[in-house]
Amino acid sequence: MPFFPLLKGCGVEGKCNELRDHLPELSELLVDFFNIFHAWEEEAVSSLRTKLSILEVHAIEALGRRPPLKMRKLAEIMEISTPSVTAVVDKLEKKGFARRRTTPTDRRVFLIELTKKGIGLFDKHTDQHKNMADRVLACIPEDKVPIFLETLRNIVHESSDATAPF
Repeated sequence: MPFFPLLKGCGVEGKCNELRDHLPELSELLVDFFNIFHAWEEEAVSSLRTKLSILEVHAIEALGRRPPLKMRKLAEIMEISTPSVTAVVDKLEKKGFARRRTTPTDRRVFLIELTKKGIGLFDKHTDQHKNMADRVLACIPEDKVPIFLETLRNIVHESSDATAPF
């Protein structure tokens, strides 16, 4: 049983089989693109000249894009366990990139937020993501960019409701 509904709503009889013919190539291209993107991300994290792991930088990214978060919510966003995200936040706090603060309504509840140092790193990493997007767009003919963006939006939207396949 597939993790995601394959070719949902392809509609026209025979069209589904025609689309399925593209699955092997698409699968290979997705793996290749993932590997390229992962290499870009490793390069970006390395160029930050910090001793942070990719996971720590992703936590900074998640915190920088939202208001302060509870540990459980950060774990959910990052799709890792609460104990794992706690270890990441412990490291970020020790390195001065994040801090815990209690909520005014319940001192037992902690919110995680970026420090000035964390915000500065978030801003640098955001610029790096813009550079990655520029590298992708440079490979796409200008008249195809709107179609590419619409397709990517559809993938993100459809996938955001699905369970991760791994």
